[in-house]
Amino acid sequence: MFPDLTGQKPPPLTQLRIQTKLTAATMILVAAVAVFVFLYVPAQVGATVYEDLCARAQTIANMTALSATDGLLSEDRSSLDQALVVARQNDDLLSIHITNLDGEALKSFIRSDALQQ
Repeated sequence: MFPDLTGQKPPPLTQLRIQTKLTAATMILVAAVAVFVFLYVPAQVGATVYEDLCARAQTIANMTALSATDGLLSEDRSSLDQALVVARQNDDLLSIHITNLDGEALKSFIRSDALQQ
């Protein structure tokens, strides 16, 4: 690779000192651990965060559906408003749409921050 200015050939691997061999082996091990940490760990954390976010969204949906049951059965919009009060307090929630079985929107809530994004 580089021109040999000393006129000497590098020693073969068997003639290297044990300290040099251990240092090289340690560096390879450290590099392998670094590659693992920088590639595998973020992917796993990202997957876990996504699963947690989905579980949280499902919990909010279930709680809102439970509190909106009476309003849905009678299609009482004021009762649906009361059901959405608790859900609106959640800062992570951007929008809620309550529909009947025919798909007709009975009540919707869209946080004003969501429109700016």
